[in-house]
Amino acid sequence: MVDNEDLQRRIETLEAVCESNKRAYVGAVKDLMTMDEKLKKLQDQNRRGRRAIAEIKALHHEYRGPFDEGRYCAHCNQISGTWIPYPCPTVQALEGM
Repeated sequence: MVDNEDLQRRIETLEAVCESNKRAYVGAVKDLMTMDEKLKKLQDQNRRGRRAIAEIKALHHEYRGPFDEGRYCAHCNQISGTWIPYPCPTVQALEGM
């Protein structure tokens, strides 16, 4: 037969275990929320980075000269006034990432 004191100790032990589990669960949920926020930020940075790279590559596209067989960078040619071979240093740097 279980006496009242023994029963009370068991109840207190179970309450303590429940409280401990509750704290652990709340902490785990907070950690998951923090990780989810970090993941969303990283995904947003990734999207913005890819978009920026695509915009740069759109500027630095291949251009074939009208009088020769050369391949040149349309943007570098336009801003430098000289014939910069394609892929230009900018495209090479982006492709090396």
